Amino acid sequence: EPLFLVEQNNRLQELKQQEREEERKVLRLLADLLNQEMPQVRAAWELLIELDLSQAKCALGSALNGRIVPLEEGATLNLPAARHPLLVLEAARAATDRSYNGPRRIEPADLVLREGDRVLVISGGNAGGKTVALKTLGLITLMTLAGLPAPVESGAALPFWNRVHAFIGDEQSLDDHVSTFTGQIHHLSSIWEELDSHSLILLDEFGAGTDPSQGAALAQAVLDGLLEKGAYTITATHFPALKSYALTREGVRAASVLFDNNTKKPL
Repeated sequence: EPLFLVEQNNRLQELKQQEREEERKVLRLLADLLNQEMPQVRAAWELLIELDLSQAKCALGSALNGRIVPLEEGATLNLPAARHPLLVLEAARAATDRSYNGPRRIEPADLVLREGDRVLVISGGNAGGKTVALKTLGLITLMTLAGLPAPVESGAALPFWNRVHAFIGDEQSLDDHVSTFTGQIHHLSSIWEELDSHSLILLDEFGAGTDPSQGAALAQAVLDGLLEKGAYTITATHFPALKSYALTREGVRAASVLFDNNTKKPL
């Protein structure tokens, strides 16, 4: 270091130290003020959180063209023109993303039960939208419980559910030494005692992991047990016996989905 710079460098370091000390004084002053006004600061912080959450809900409602669905004790499931929220948001990209080549319109589904019904059995061909219907109902229910607007038309209503249990996908596990069928049974048995009239159960192809006749009989027995508990159940199935069951059992409604062979899209 050149000798003529030594004194200047030392002076620079002294000034930096003084600057840090002044910064600490300012921070201590601000910290003291913050501690003195902590109740008001916390109140303002909570208000900002509520405001941000409310604005986010409004933005989501606008993106979904959604509305708040009332949860009412004794109400009947009625979701006209329900759409899967994530699919709706994905399709909305078409307006702003030129590279987007996904779906531009989401086919709505009417998920409706008659008064006194507790079970909806959905059948129909593959890729017709059975599982999407189950997921749509589950997501809309959870969104409603969270106070979020959902993509449905006016007149929608949900029973007062406070628990949602989903049996969707393959439940087999090598770690737990259970097959697809056994995994379904273990999952169901673990929640069976807590199911009541405030529960919604989503069953996708329940009983499909074993002999068809035995699987259909078990699925029917499970639906009978859920009816006795007063729980609401939506199930998708390919079992002919379960389709007949839905058409003859009181408290159960049959529904179907269709697939357009020409457009390769669900109807």
